[in-house]
Amino acid sequence: MKIDRVLNNNAVLVITDNGNESVALGNGIGWGKKKGDIIQESDIESHFLKSQGGIHDFFADILSEMPPIYLTLTDQVVKMARESLQIELQDTLFLSLCDHINFAVLRYRKGMAIRNQFYWEIKQFYPLAYSVGEKALALINKTLELDIPTDEAAFIALHLVNAAGENNMKNVIQKTEIVKDILSIIKYDLNINWNVQDINYQRLLTHLKSFAQRLSNKNLVNHDQVSLYDDIDQRLSLSWNTVNKIETYLNKKHSYTLTYDEKAFLTIHIERVRNINLSDS
Repeated sequence: MKIDRVLNNNAVLVITDNGNESVALGNGIGWGKKKGDIIQESDIESHFLKSQGGIHDFFADILSEMPPIYLTLTDQVVKMARESLQIELQDTLFLSLCDHINFAVLRYRKGMAIRNQFYWEIKQFYPLAYSVGEKALALINKTLELDIPTDEAAFIALHLVNAAGENNMKNVIQKTEIVKDILSIIKYDLNINWNVQDINYQRLLTHLKSFAQRLSNKNLVNHDQVSLYDDIDQRLSLSWNTVNKIETYLNKKHSYTLTYDEKAFLTIHIERVRNINLSDS
């Protein structure tokens, strides 16, 4: 493959044999090289940003200005994520994560607070990604001799969730916020203390994550068979009333009206955690 642009001593923009653009990383891979030079596959440690549409000059400029240590760190984190999560990650993860790590370190060194308002939710909703985020943060702190707080592990986890195919960062954050708000309504309306290890809580959480995804996609669940849940509003009245408050919130903030099926499903999940909470009291 041929070099299209030298980004720095350890990163070059190349044209692969099939004509695609890619960022190739390797120790000293760009040293003394120029456009048109041939790069041997054995010199390349990692490929990133293999994009069908090519790599915009703006992105290449960001990478060219990035200190080499951040390229190395990001490479290690991405490899760690792929091995731990056992899923395909979008190639653009390298660029977004590298830029994020650089910015996080700059903020920390300037004494700016790093706070993640969704820290608890990300840790609970995406435990595998958060676990990788923790390991990544430990690696960053050790390598750069810093003490960046654990909030950063949740930010890294968000990038991983986004790269795993959860649409885009805005949608990931919106869905996290929806689940967080619904859990808060349930908690305070029914005076529930969450046991995050309980299977019924995990089922509720899984249901809410799926619901938030459906809401994002405008994909309603409606079987038009009310008889399946006859008198559920009477039999499970406390949980049903809580669902009505959730519906009010969704309608006001997201212009979303729950179908009868969605209300019934949610009522059943809430009732299960409510009963467990009562038995533990």
